[in-house]
Amino acid sequence: MPNGPLGDTIEAKIQTYLYGDGETVRADEEDLAFFREHFDELDASDALDCISDHSFSFESDELDFGYGEESEDEEDLEL
Repeated sequence: MPNGPLGDTIEAKIQTYLYGDGETVRADEEDLAFFREHFDELDASDALDCISDHSFSFESDELDFGYGEESEDEEDLEL
């Protein structure tokens, strides 16, 4: 994205899913790889429960690619 054209509008849709029963635990890298590989079949089988759906957009020239320069707000940001 740092090399993309300035002035374009970037749109994002973020969905959060639950999978399985029991206590909610954070997915690790192995879990994420499994879900990436099998997402369509899990979603089609109703094994996933979409619990959140958000959309937003912003202009590409609003991005700051100051990697390595964490602000206080960025330290608390988790994706």
